[in-house]
Amino acid sequence: MYGYDNTTHPEKINQNNELDYGQAAKNILTHARGYDRQDTTAAIKNIDLVALVQAHGVNLKKSGTRYVDLCPFHDDKTPSFFVYPNNSFYCFGCGIGGDAATFIMKMYGCSFPEALEKLGIKKTSGAFSCTQVMQIKKVKAKRALLESFRAWEAEYSSRLGKLITSAYQCLSRVKTEDDLNKVAWVHKPLTVWKYHLDVLCYGTDKDKYKLFREVSNG
Repeated sequence: MYGYDNTTHPEKINQNNELDYGQAAKNILTHARGYDRQDTTAAIKNIDLVALVQAHGVNLKKSGTRYVDLCPFHDDKTPSFFVYPNNSFYCFGCGIGGDAATFIMKMYGCSFPEALEKLGIKKTSGAFSCTQVMQIKKVKAKRALLESFRAWEAEYSSRLGKLITSAYQCLSRVKTEDDLNKVAWVHKPLTVWKYHLDVLCYGTDKDKYKLFREVSNG
């Protein structure tokens, strides 16, 4: 009589591409450590990523235009590691992705300059300038802020999924009008929770940050 559909939105967060300042960070750090930015970017893109990955024990198999196998970075049970025609990779299991330099960094736990050395990309010149030091500090501060925001995004998304599931389970037990009156309070927060989860799943970063401010301010 008073049954409810207890299907909820999936608990997920958009997979976000690297933000503009992330690439800026790579450019700044590369130049500051004595590499030419344009030459370095071109050199990384020209590396045969499929061959590089296979040389590190990953048995890639072609699937359409992509190559796929078990991820080398986590305990993968089903193939979730993809290498794409544009010389990039992404794992749908652990979320790690990037280019040849990123692969080497993750594989060896090394820094970006060390990865370039392992890839045979040579230095061109020298040291940090004061301006570069300031730029690097700004980039690191922005990255720390982003990581903090993403951690909140993941935690809040998970919490909302649990709250929504619990609310629907509560409503699904309604059998009488008296039961309905007892759980009437659920409807208002449920509407808010579903809206918040929609923003986290499908909204832009600007929408998510606005939500973050609203939730943080109570």
